[in-house]
Amino acid sequence: MYQNALKELEDSLKLYNEKYINHQVLYYYGFGNGILYKTLAQNQHLRHIIIFENELELLFSILSSIDFSNELKSKKMILIASKFYEEQDFLNLCGVNIFLYNSRSYHLEPHSEYYFKFKDEILRVNKHLLNGFSYNVKSRGNDPIDALKGIHNYFYNIKDMCENYSIKELLTKRKGKNETAVVVSTGPSLSKQLALLKEYEKKLVIFCADSAYSILMKENIIPDYVFMLERERLTAEFFNHDFKGDENTIFIVDAVVHKNAIKYLKQRNKKFIVIPKALNLSYYLTPKALGFIVGESNVGVLGFNTASFRLEFKNVILIGQDLAYDKEGHSHPKDYQNGSNFESEGYEHIELEAYGGKGIVKSHSVWLMFKDNLEGFLRTSKSRVVNATEGGARIKFCEEMPFKEALELFCAKQKELPMLEKNPKAKQDEYKLKILYRLSKIKQNFKNYMNFLDENMKDLQVNMEKMLDDKDNENIKEKLKALLVKAENTKLYLEDEKNIGAFHELVTPTMTQFNISLNKIICLITKDEKELVLKMFSLLNELSSYFIFIQANTKLFEKELNNAFSSLKTHLELEYHKYTKRIRD
Repeated sequence: MYQNALKELEDSLKLYNEKYINHQVLYYYGFGNGILYKTLAQNQHLRHIIIFENELELLFSILSSIDFSNELKSKKMILIASKFYEEQDFLNLCGVNIFLYNSRSYHLEPHSEYYFKFKDEILRVNKHLLNGFSYNVKSRGNDPIDALKGIHNYFYNIKDMCENYSIKELLTKRKGKNETAVVVSTGPSLSKQLALLKEYEKKLVIFCADSAYSILMKENIIPDYVFMLERERLTAEFFNHDFKGDENTIFIVDAVVHKNAIKYLKQRNKKFIVIPKALNLSYYLTPKALGFIVGESNVGVLGFNTASFRLEFKNVILIGQDLAYDKEGHSHPKDYQNGSNFESEGYEHIELEAYGGKGIVKSHSVWLMFKDNLEGFLRTSKSRVVNATEGGARIKFCEEMPFKEALELFCAKQKELPMLEKNPKAKQDEYKLKILYRLSKIKQNFKNYMNFLDENMKDLQVNMEKMLDDKDNENIKEKLKALLVKAENTKLYLEDEKNIGAFHELVTPTMTQFNISLNKIICLITKDEKELVLKMFSLLNELSSYFIFIQANTKLFEKELNNAFSSLKTHLELEYHKYTKRIRD
């Protein structure tokens, strides 16, 4: 394993001191004799050393000889046998804050030349880690205004969420009642499956994406469930149709959808369920009986999860789930409402393995994120899942089978869908009163949070101005250190889960982006006092900008919060004044 163990250890430590001494997280492929990590773990600044090692006999031998119990117990050292790691495991690892925040300083270092013989595995690990960091940054978002739009829509839709059908009622009446479901997405291959879907319409329960709704209805195929997740006005137009025959279709929509989506459903007397994502704000406010969307990134995944996990279908068939362009470059079927080339431009193309393992297809980063999200749920599903798309990208953790063969195999008897009932008005109002009370608690906590932020920002700005006016530069380093400690303590308070509470999703994009930038500065190595002072100034400026961004976001949130509280209180006041008067503004 080593030509000269002592020299190679010295070379590794020299490399560490020259390049990585300020890193909070290090990644190595290969454990070796473990002495390098025993030495590195003594650095108090270093938080974690992640080591990938697949030779378990080697680990057994070294761990039997040298005591690493403290390093392992404290997670200073994390050992991973990467051969057991699949894509979802890497996504989960890269989503941990400390690893994601240090992603810009990520580097995978082979332990020694001996490990170069595992080149293919090193490249695989490196690829999955880079993809994992990219996926998690995208999934957290980069625009707090977009998050605010979702919060605005959620507040607007609260009354409809309480007044309509509930997930609890759906599960009570229909869970386990039917065996086979088909989840219809709007990949370009969908068109060729419509005739078969029509033929077997009465023998399987049809779950369809909002964008597939009009396509099916025009073919006289009545979906049993239609799903919508997006918050945009354009997406709401998928429901702007006056179709007949779908009086018993259940429309399941995210609580953040645009108000027009629900307006169209109400105008045409459609049956619908409003279900929020399990994010901090909605999870705290929403009565649990109304249910939650948990981690679903798109309507195809929401449809699949509802069929497999919520309603426990034994068999789930996927069609139209291409997640790729067809040979002509189309992103959607020919009858797609916004055009078959709706997503054909504007994205850099990515090559993926094709359905059936037959060559490659072109996709893009958003579809790849959807694919990763779907596969994460597929791997734990107890349903027999068949991908009958017959085109597009290959999806892991499911069978591939022609649609006709799947229908002949699974669809033997007629479906049964018991009718649902809305909650009585008294229960609806109980939900609203609970939400109003919880809104009042959020208002108080939020006020405390904003006061803390305002006071500490003013204090930081005053002290920075004093320091810049001070002509005595001898103690500038110590003054900067003291200010950085104060700013770091402010940051810790602002990011603490107990303090962020219900408005977590609003600050998450800002928090993620600024922490990544901050840790890039922290990793810089300084050669002298002058460079150290400049680095400290850079950190203070970055933290100051961070606080300003959070303050701007919180002021926008405050306006939405006050409007939501006032609107709901006014709605309830006439009938429930004796209760609402006890709830503080």
